[in-house]
Amino acid sequence: MKEQGEAVRLARAMVEIGRGAGRQVVAVITDMNQPLGQTIGNSLEVHEAIDTLRGEGPADLEELSIILAAHMLVLGGRHSSLDSAVTDVREILESGRSLDKFKQMISAQGGILDYEHSDYGLPMARYKAEVRANKDAYISGLNALEIGRTAMLLGAGRERLGDNIDYTAGVRLAKKHGDYVTAGEIIATVYSNDEAKIDVAEPKLLKAYQFSNHQPDPLPLLINTIN
Repeated sequence: MKEQGEAVRLARAMVEIGRGAGRQVVAVITDMNQPLGQTIGNSLEVHEAIDTLRGEGPADLEELSIILAAHMLVLGGRHSSLDSAVTDVREILESGRSLDKFKQMISAQGGILDYEHSDYGLPMARYKAEVRANKDAYISGLNALEIGRTAMLLGAGRERLGDNIDYTAGVRLAKKHGDYVTAGEIIATVYSNDEAKIDVAEPKLLKAYQFSNHQPDPLPLLINTIN
């Protein structure tokens, strides 16, 4: 949702629908002024998810994942408070048990991943290009919608129902809101199996960044919880 008020109304409606069906429901409203984590695109996001399970993922993705998992533990009756559930989830993540469970899930479904190599055996795009800052400045904003459209242009999503998805295509963000960058510094990388799409995506992605001479206030990760 583009407006916070609309998000709250939708969250309340969804919670009421769940309760009406006899289910316990919690809706968590989070900030989407920029993409969560650093990647957009199938293989890139799977890679990032594994990094997170290893304790090496982006801080915002890890934090929100912990909060959502903790809510599930409370709803499932394992914990009576969110604080104790958060502590439990953090311990599970740090112990490596969460990664072990992921490996079991992949194996049970006949999947094969190589956790000892940097790409985990995931398919990789043939082409990539680095997007660089054109000035010394703080990143004051990222247009999440335009970044999503750029990823779609690269092949990571469908523009029309019949379009094929390139599971290796997408975007990796090296810099996000609040980061200071210098001219020529890499702020993102675009990936695709179509070199022509790379050429179009580079300038489009750069336009999704806003820059400022002043450091912007941090964005809240968690905005509201409806339960």
